[in-house]
Amino acid sequence: MRKVARGVWRVSIVVVPLALAAAGYRFYQETEHSPALVLPERHRYAVIVPLPPPPARALPEPAAPPATAAPAPPPQRTDQEPSDPSQLASWLEPRAARGDVLAQYRLGMMYALGKGVEKDYARAEPLLRAAAESGLAEAQYDYSVLWEKGLGVPQDSARAAMWLGKAATQGNANAALSLGYAFAQGDGVLRSMADAAHWFRRAAESGLVDAQYNLAYLYEHGEGVARSEVDAYAWYSIAGAQGDEAAQQAAERVVKSLSPSRLKAAQSLASELQGAIKSER
Repeated sequence: MRKVARGVWRVSIVVVPLALAAAGYRFYQETEHSPALVLPERHRYAVIVPLPPPPARALPEPAAPPATAAPAPPPQRTDQEPSDPSQLASWLEPRAARGDVLAQYRLGMMYALGKGVEKDYARAEPLLRAAAESGLAEAQYDYSVLWEKGLGVPQDSARAAMWLGKAATQGNANAALSLGYAFAQGDGVLRSMADAAHWFRRAAESGLVDAQYNLAYLYEHGEGVARSEVDAYAWYSIAGAQGDEAAQQAAERVVKSLSPSRLKAAQSLASELQGAIKSER
């Protein structure tokens, strides 16, 4: 987690499998892992044909039942994904060339990170673009990083925001958080605190603690939303319940200005929102 300014904006540093490792609020750390966005480690492409039913057996003779035949061996999988990362790229390449979107995404990220292959953004870009244009939200999110950082393409914050928007509209919470920050800062889009609040809310409702903190901050200060200490306390409390110390301190600050009845309303709202977040997950 990172604060962009003390007590103000924060965004997540999140990981998806083979996600881009780069500094900054939109990017990831290679050493961390986010199970929410994990692609299957062993994606099966082979079709397994079921065995035919066994033939009907004749009634056994009273004196000597017939010997049972040995069961037929199961069909062999001949197209299994290799476990060796150094062999994975050659296994993914023909599938990516045939238009397999997951193969395009995974191979593109291998080249972007240099995992099992030499790092090569020029080779990563068309693969990630193909997967992003096919509608894969994770690819759209990661493809935005190339444009934001100028990796294999000219740096273009507007195009980065466009791809973030595509991913966020599909429900990608990390893209929604980054897009909210882009609107708050006017980074590649016209600055709009109302739009920032909208996307922070989308990410907060998906459980991202930094989005919850940012949304609480907007409510506390009345930026992009009507000022509401009740809503601010509720969202600070939710973020604090995830172990965020700054959110816990902010909740302690806000609670001092709440009357007993308003505090009860804020606690009830926090409980309601928390329940909706858990059911969403």
